[in-house]
Amino acid sequence: MNSLRNLIATAILTLAMTGLTACGDNTSDPIDNPGGGGKEDNIEEICPENVGINAASASMRRCYNRDNGQFVATGCCSDLCQGAGWREQLNGTRCVWESEPGLRDASVGQFAPNMCCHLNEEYVAQCDPSVHYKLRHCSYDLAWEREDDPELLDITPYDALQKCGTEGDRFGAIYNELCSREPAPTFCGLSMDQFSRKVVEPCLTDLEPEFNCVFGLSESGIFFSAARIAIVEEKTLTLENSTDLGPVARQQILEAVRVVAWEPIDTLEDAFDLVDFGEIYYHSLWEGSNGKAYEVYIYGSGDNGFGGIFEFGKAEVVVRIEDSDLYDANGEIGCGIPYGPRWTMCGTDSDCAAGLDCTGVIVHPMFGTMGRCVNSDLGIGSTVYECSPEQDCELDKGLVCAGATRYDGFGFCQPAWAIGTFEGQGRVAIPDGDAQGVQTSIYAWGLATVDEDVVLDLDIEHEDFSQLKITMTNPYGLEGDIITVFDGSKPHHLDALEVDDYGWANINKVIYTSGDEEVNGAWTLYLVDNTPGKTGRLYSWKLHLRSRLD
Repeated sequence: MNSLRNLIATAILTLAMTGLTACGDNTSDPIDNPGGGGKEDNIEEICPENVGINAASASMRRCYNRDNGQFVATGCCSDLCQGAGWREQLNGTRCVWESEPGLRDASVGQFAPNMCCHLNEEYVAQCDPSVHYKLRHCSYDLAWEREDDPELLDITPYDALQKCGTEGDRFGAIYNELCSREPAPTFCGLSMDQFSRKVVEPCLTDLEPEFNCVFGLSESGIFFSAARIAIVEEKTLTLENSTDLGPVARQQILEAVRVVAWEPIDTLEDAFDLVDFGEIYYHSLWEGSNGKAYEVYIYGSGDNGFGGIFEFGKAEVVVRIEDSDLYDANGEIGCGIPYGPRWTMCGTDSDCAAGLDCTGVIVHPMFGTMGRCVNSDLGIGSTVYECSPEQDCELDKGLVCAGATRYDGFGFCQPAWAIGTFEGQGRVAIPDGDAQGVQTSIYAWGLATVDEDVVLDLDIEHEDFSQLKITMTNPYGLEGDIITVFDGSKPHHLDALEVDDYGWANINKVIYTSGDEEVNGAWTLYLVDNTPGKTGRLYSWKLHLRSRLD
């Protein structure tokens, strides 16, 4: 990995700097007038005979081959850099010639290239604050780019951090941007490999606790981690519907509210009095990468979200939610629960860790072969096989209820990896008065074989919903059932639709299929505006799927 990283970094640096080589022959500035060069002791690179230091600004000077204009390893200019050292000045630490310079026509007391001071005095490995800031924002940006880049489909925030810190084009861009400033940071002049090892790697270590967190980077990240997290149950708690909860759930509410409380919280009344609107949002979930169940309590207090995450069935907060950020039980940034080996993307079993199987494999038209690494024996040992309004599956053993929408609240316990939420493309314009309309697809993957529960959730706007018809097909395509989601020509559809003053509506609907057709693959939505004159668009849509092995 290191050798590959170094190779990439060297290539990127060479490409990035090639356009500056013309500066190297400028002899009008005595500081930049090149002299004979030599090879630093024990340097691994082969140095050319005729090297010099280019005529860029002091912080950007580089060692180059005078015969072809190409930049070379900084250590090749070690002879030229003799006599350089750091000096503390009112405007910061600067590199100067402290003794007889190795560079011809340079004088003691003049500013010297930063690269020379780095060569003559070992740079202490440490995370520079400016690099820390840039790596952090690079990682945030990269994590949000996954919708547009096929290689980033399954990326986690921690994956994004590693990409920003180990791929030469990414950290090389950070180096070049920061070192173009005046005064330049003290690490400018280090070779790209030295910058990677002595500056970037310490920053990666500092940032790891924040980014290597199974719940993402913030409160919202919990619900945008569909590739690793399965939301099992969600409900809104109030004082009125919480009085019959068991002792563990009641204690969880108290502990979650104590995260923000400045006064004693001893009763449910105290807790619900403190939170906004007297409401607490509860979620139970299965964290797939490590194979563990959790319960989440989130509430508003002022302008931000607060709450706590608990191991399933336990009353001790393991992750604190404060101002929508995540902290471990000791108050350190990040949740303190790193990603595990399960639920990663795969094409075959050989892509998975030992003991895991590649399940729910499809061939995506853009992303290629994709499935999910799961432990197929999840839930073995449970004695609960069926679920009902009175009987839950044993989530702590990795089992969830599937089929309840199909069988009037009754279902069968299935492994947690057999459920998932998949989000489709948003902001899709609906052609006005076009019988062909527009279609958009969600590709489900990594599930079992056939669907048990299908729930469609979409947000849409239109100036006249009576003109609109929405249908859907499952992965069996047009040869299977064409499911009517909404038909504006039918009064009972219009009457059931709640449209706000701005022409927006939410459709949350159970989709009934045959139950014996493939769940993995393309679920396609068709939107047709039958009459010209009024327009609309699909703002967002997603599918909640639960499946079983057939």
